Amino acid sequence: MTHQAFYNYKQTTIGGSARSNSSIPPSLYPDITDEVLRQCDPQDNLTDSIISNPQGCFFNPEALACSSNKTSNCLTAPQLDTLHKIYSDWTTFDQDLIYPGAWFGSEPTWNTTFGNPHSKSWYIENVLGFKNFTAQDLTYEIIAEADARDPAHANADEFDLSPFFNRGGKFFHGTACRTPSSHRVPACTTTTKQRML
Repeated sequence: MTHQAFYNYKQTTIGGSARSNSSIPPSLYPDITDEVLRQCDPQDNLTDSIISNPQGCFFNPEALACSSNKTSNCLTAPQLDTLHKIYSDWTTFDQDLIYPGAWFGSEPTWNTTFGNPHSKSWYIENVLGFKNFTAQDLTYEIIAEADARDPAHANADEFDLSPFFNRGGKFFHGTACRTPSSHRVPACTTTTKQRML
C-alpha cells in the first residue's frame, strides 16, 4: 500500500506542471492511445483492436515525434522523455523496484492520473503521518521509512494464500484496473505461487 500511495503521488509530478514544456496535455492522450494500439495490437498476430500482450509489445515512441513536416498531434523531445518516464519502472539507484510503470494500453486512464493536481496525498499524510507532504519529500529514504511503519499492516505482502485456496477461493486480477499498475499482476502471481510451493 505504501508504494501504491507514493506512486499515485509521483504520477502527479511526471512531466512537471501543466505549463512545463515536458508536460503532455490530455488532448494528446488519444494520439498516444491510437499509436500504441497501431503498433502493439498486431504484435500478437491478430489485429482486433485489443492489445493482448502489453508487456511483450515493442513500442517505438519516435513515431509520435514532432518534425518540420508534423507540428500538431505530436510530441516534442521533452514530452517524449516524459512518455518514457510514464512507461518506465520506478526504481532506486540500485535498480530495486519501487513501482512498475504503466502498461501499453493504459493510456485511456491517464486523464485521472498523470499531471493532475496533488490531490493524492491523503494516505501519505493521514495514515502514514507525513504531514504537509510535497514532491520534494518524495525520496527513497521516506519510502523505506513508510515501509517500516506499515500502519495497520496495510502493505499487501503476505503471499501465502493457502487458507484462502483451501476454502475454495479463486485468484483473479485483470489488467483493466486504473489504479494499480498492471505490471504488478505477473509479479504478484509469481510470488504467490512461489510462497505456496
